[in-house]
Amino acid sequence: MTHDPMQGRSDGIGALLDFSFSRFLTPSLVKIIYALVFVLMGIGWLIMVVSGFSQGGFKGGLMALIFGTLVMFVYLLMMRVSLELMIVIFRLGDDTKRLVALEEAKQRGGA
Repeated sequence: MTHDPMQGRSDGIGALLDFSFSRFLTPSLVKIIYALVFVLMGIGWLIMVVSGFSQGGFKGGLMALIFGTLVMFVYLLMMRVSLELMIVIFRLGDDTKRLVALEEAKQRGGA
């Protein structure tokens, strides 16, 4: 059995250097991805509202404020659901791996 120096590491670098793909990098990045999207959407919303007020006056700004907020929340909701779905898939794989290990242990103990 060979010793893997990265075996105990579950951080991003350990997962990045895991060429056997036994640990995944994506679950540790989900929080960063969501925060980055949240900040970028907020900046985009702010630019849209300021542009609406400067280009379209009060009515244009009000429309940008209302519809921009609605669009931002819809996009954030879609991003959140997609990221949660990704995490569910990874957890499903982990749970399946545990169930297989339990079943193998049961068969070894009973055989």
